[in-house]
Amino acid sequence: MAAILHRLGRYLLYATALTPVIFIGSFYFPFIVPRTIYFRLITGLVFIIFLILWRRGSPPIAGRINWKKNYASLAIGLLLLSDLLSSVFGLSFINSVFGDIERSWGLYTLAHLYLFYFLLRVFFVGRDWKIFIHCLVGSASAAALYGIIQYYPKVFHIVLFQSGPGRILSTLGNPAYASIIFIFGVGWSLWLWFNNRAGRWRYVYPLLAVINAFALTLTDIRGAYLGFLAGLTLALIILIITASSLRLKRRSAGLLLLLLMAGALVAA
Repeated sequence: MAAILHRLGRYLLYATALTPVIFIGSFYFPFIVPRTIYFRLITGLVFIIFLILWRRGSPPIAGRINWKKNYASLAIGLLLLSDLLSSVFGLSFINSVFGDIERSWGLYTLAHLYLFYFLLRVFFVGRDWKIFIHCLVGSASAAALYGIIQYYPKVFHIVLFQSGPGRILSTLGNPAYASIIFIFGVGWSLWLWFNNRAGRWRYVYPLLAVINAFALTLTDIRGAYLGFLAGLTLALIILIITASSLRLKRRSAGLLLLLLMAGALVAA
């Protein structure tokens, strides 16, 4: 029974990767409410599974994690605490806790996000993370393809909501949200490619990275472009400092120099 619950918890967490592509046109705020309900429901179900396993004396791998030295957990906890304090001293504590239907945010959703991180660390180990990242890349790529079809209805002969030239909404309903998903799609696709260079599907990953990068250009969100470049610059600096391979250090330094030169030319 415990093994079945463990497996069910992992599969439900894999399913959260579908959150960005879920929207239902008949809902009030169709791009926000359905996916928020979906995410909260799955997180709550997995938490119940965790409590059952913990009560039966067969919890997942939570005991192996040193939570005191888990800095991501501490950072998210501090964010939740700061939001709680701002809610206490805000104009409406109830609104701060539950948010409104248009955004479906508030401390209630933030608490689910914190719980989601905890459950990922509790249920996932080794190969589970790689499966989950594949699910995320698949979801982001599906949203990217949807956005590309949305932008070129005459090419694909498919008319979607808000089809035609302009900032694509994709399945997110907002170009800013879509751009964030596509950045993650590019990053995780490249990560999988570098870690599966000898795999059977190794050529699929760079293709997915290109699809997500192209969809990113169709969002026309300059802040996302700058954030992507800043993240790439930081990653290259970290590689130059920490990489064990001298070859990787040189390649990272060369790419960083090329990036800086391109930035200087654009500024000029």
